[in-house]
Amino acid sequence: MSNLNSGTRAARRTAHFLMTFRQFINLRCPAHSRPRNLHLTPGTASSHKHHAISSLVQSYRNYRSRQRPASIPSSLFCSQEYTSAAATSAQLPLFYNPPLTHNTNNASPDDAPAPKERVLLLMSGGVDSSMCAYILHNQGYDVTGLYMHNWNHDEETQDEVESESRSLRQQPSGSEHDTLYLTESTPPSNPTTSPAMTITSLSTRSPRTARTRPKVCTSDRDWADVQAVCAQIGIPARRLDFSRQYWNQVFEVMLAEYERGRTPNPDITCNREIKFGELIEWCHRNGGLGKDRHRHLCDQDKSQDRGRTSNKDANANNLSAQDTNPMTMLQGWDYLATGHYARVERDSLTGQAKLLRALDSNKDQTYYLSTLSEEVLRHVLFPLAQYDKPTIKKMALTTGAAQLKNAAVKKESMGICFVGQRKRFGEFLEEYLETRRGPVRVNGLEGPIIGEHKGLVRYTVGQASGVTHGCQKWVVLRTDLPSNTLIVVEGTQNPRLFSPGLIAESWHWIAGQPPQRLLQSTVGESDSPSSDEYPFTAQIRHRQAPQPCKIEPILDTAGRVSDAVSAQLFRVHFKDLQRAIAPGQQIVLYDQDECLGGAVIQSGLPSPFDSLKQ
Repeated sequence: MSNLNSGTRAARRTAHFLMTFRQFINLRCPAHSRPRNLHLTPGTASSHKHHAISSLVQSYRNYRSRQRPASIPSSLFCSQEYTSAAATSAQLPLFYNPPLTHNTNNASPDDAPAPKERVLLLMSGGVDSSMCAYILHNQGYDVTGLYMHNWNHDEETQDEVESESRSLRQQPSGSEHDTLYLTESTPPSNPTTSPAMTITSLSTRSPRTARTRPKVCTSDRDWADVQAVCAQIGIPARRLDFSRQYWNQVFEVMLAEYERGRTPNPDITCNREIKFGELIEWCHRNGGLGKDRHRHLCDQDKSQDRGRTSNKDANANNLSAQDTNPMTMLQGWDYLATGHYARVERDSLTGQAKLLRALDSNKDQTYYLSTLSEEVLRHVLFPLAQYDKPTIKKMALTTGAAQLKNAAVKKESMGICFVGQRKRFGEFLEEYLETRRGPVRVNGLEGPIIGEHKGLVRYTVGQASGVTHGCQKWVVLRTDLPSNTLIVVEGTQNPRLFSPGLIAESWHWIAGQPPQRLLQSTVGESDSPSSDEYPFTAQIRHRQAPQPCKIEPILDTAGRVSDAVSAQLFRVHFKDLQRAIAPGQQIVLYDQDECLGGAVIQSGLPSPFDSLKQ
C-alpha cells in the first residue's frame, strides 16, 4: 500500500479501484460478510481485479433485483450534484471519497468509529429547510441536501409531455434508455468542470419552449439558493427531476378533479405521490431507506451468492452506466427529513410511529401530511418539530452565516409554484381546461338569473362569485355541471352555506386501520348523533381551528361493507355547523394531537336552512 504510487498507470488504477471497493464493503456489510483476501499490495492488485469486479457487480445486481421487480420500468429523473467548495479546495468526482490510507498498525476495520447516520434532506431554498440543514449538520448527521425539480417549463404543454411519455413507454425495458434522463454534473455556476466530473446524458434532446405560457416558476433561483446554503454549511447538494411524475400523478389528477366540479388540494397529493412516494422509491433503488437496510442488503447478497451461476459475467456486461459508480451504489439513507412543522413519536419497543401536531399551532402542517403511512413515518425526521417560525427566523439571522440570513429575509413562497404571478388561478386553469360561460342563479336551479359566469372551474364553494347585481355580495353555494349553472346566495354568512357534517370517501388511516375508539364505538343508525359524544376533532381546511366531531362508517346494505375496517365512505357529524364544505377538499381527523388520517370530501350533509326562502 505504501508503494501505491509506483508502477504503471494501469496498476495504480486497479489498486485504487480495489481500495474503493473495500471501503464500500466496509461501510455496507458487517465484518463476517465482507469478502476475504482483499488486502491489497501492488503485487496482488491485478490478481484480485476480476474477482472484485464480479463481486461488486453481482452484489449490486442482487440489490437491484430485490428492490425493483423486472416488470417495473426504471424511473425517469435527472440529477445534478456538486461537492461543497468548503469541503475541499479541488474539484472532486461526484460522490467521491478519498481512498483509504494504509493501516500501519494492522488495526481491524471494526475498530473504526461508527459512521454517521445518513439523512437525505428535502430543501427548497427557504429559511425552514435551510435551518433544517444547519440543525441536522450540527447534531452530527451526515446530511445531503436534495432539491426536487417538479415543474419543467420546457414541457409545460400537455401534448408535449404526453408525446414524450408515449415515446418513452415504447422503449424496451433494461435498455440504454433507462438512463435517458440521468445526468450528473456540477451546477452551471461552476464553469471550470473537469471531464471526470460529468456523466453525459445519453439523450441529445434540444430544449423545448412552452407555447402557451411564460416562464414564471422560481425553480432555478431556488436551486441556486439551495446550493449556496449547502456550500456554506459544508454538505453536498443534489437535484432530482420529478417533473414527469408530478405531471402524471399530481397535475393531471388536479385537472381531472376540476373537470368534475370539485376543488382538489394538489399539495396533499404531491406529498403522498412525489415527496413521500416517488422519492422514497428512488431511495430504495439507490441503497434503501431506514436503519435496517444494511442487514437486508447483506442477507440478500449472501442468499444470492449461494445460488450464483455462470451468468455473472453476462450480468457484468449488462450493467448500465447508472450502476458503474461504486460510490453511488448501496449507500442509502437512514432518514428522510423535511422542513414541515410536525412531530413524529416512535415507540421505543416496537418502533411504531405516530404523526403529531407541531408545537407551533399556527404553522402546524400535519393537515398536508395526513396521507402518509406509518411505515414511511418510521424513517422520517422533522427537525423543526420543537420550534416556531419566529424562532427559526431569529436563529437564521443570528448564526453568522450569510446564506442563512439571506434565506431568513427571502420572501416566503405561497400557493402553487407553477401558477406563478397570475392575477387569478382561474386564468391558469383555462390554459388547460375548456370552459363555457353559463347562467348564474340565486339559491337554486329554479332561482332567478342575475348574471353570467366565466366557467365553472373558476369557482369554489364559499368564495365571492364576482357577480355584480344590486348592492349585495353574492357568494358561491355550489356548481351544477349538467346545466353549467353557478348557484349563489347573498352574503358571506348566509345560513345556506353552513352544514352539520359531510360524507368523505377514500379514507386513509396512518396506522393502517381506523382508530380503536372508532372500532369500539357503537354506530348509530340516526343521522343526529347525541350532542355530548364527539370523541375526535377534524379540519376541513388548513389552519382551521380543530372542530369536535363524530365519525361513523356508511355500511353497504348488500353486505359488502359490514364494519369500519372495510368501509371507505364515512359520515362525519360536527358539533358546530361548518361553513363552505367544498367537495374535493381534504378532511383530516385527529385524536387530540395525533393525526389519524384523512379523506376526500364527497359532499356536505344537507343544510338545515335549505328550506328557507329569501
